[in-house]
Amino acid sequence: VSDELLDEVSVFVSNSQQTVFNGSWMLVATWDHVKAFPGNSTNETNTFQGTLVTNGEESYAVFTYQCDLMEWSGRATIGYYADGDLYENHPLTGSPNANEIACLGNSSSQPSQWTNVVYHVSSNGSEVPK
Repeated sequence: VSDELLDEVSVFVSNSQQTVFNGSWMLVATWDHVKAFPGNSTNETNTFQGTLVTNGEESYAVFTYQCDLMEWSGRATIGYYADGDLYENHPLTGSPNANEIACLGNSSSQPSQWTNVVYHVSSNGSEVPK
């Protein structure tokens, strides 16, 4: 991962979480045509990206979904799960409207091509996504 990309993600996390964050390490993974969890008998899939970024003390997970291409419906789980008790579900988890994650730009009236959900991850749990 380039320093430029790490800096861009650090600024994004800082702005979305209203804090000062300077990441020192980042992992980006893309899930391609993944079925909803828990198991879904339909062929609905989604492609999305997950980014883990840390400065050694604070860690964040950023999930990026392309707007209007989320096919999951029904009881999809949106969020993260790590090591037993460390997890956070998005408020739309389990909702029949799970595919309606807000796709609005900074002004809340302009549509965006992507939507990002940011979770603050720590050993004591996580904070509600903003």
